[in-house]
Amino acid sequence: MNAVRIEWLDHCSAPENEWQSLDDVKNLEPELVTSYGFVVRETDDFITIAASRGQGNESFLGDLCIVKSCIVNRKNIK
Repeated sequence: MNAVRIEWLDHCSAPENEWQSLDDVKNLEPELVTSYGFVVRETDDFITIAASRGQGNESFLGDLCIVKSCIVNRKNIK
């Protein structure tokens, strides 16, 4: 099972239940996130990673599914 480092753009929104000014809303931008994990599944559209892997590759923790169009950089980890 391969391990990867992925930099990707995450969606964002203003804090919930608070009114925002027009300027505040216009200034929203995606957040650059760096995630590390084991590749559990990969398709043409997305990659699913897990930060922790249990004994025997049968249990996982910290799973995350990332849309590939949001990926900025990807590097395999040895």
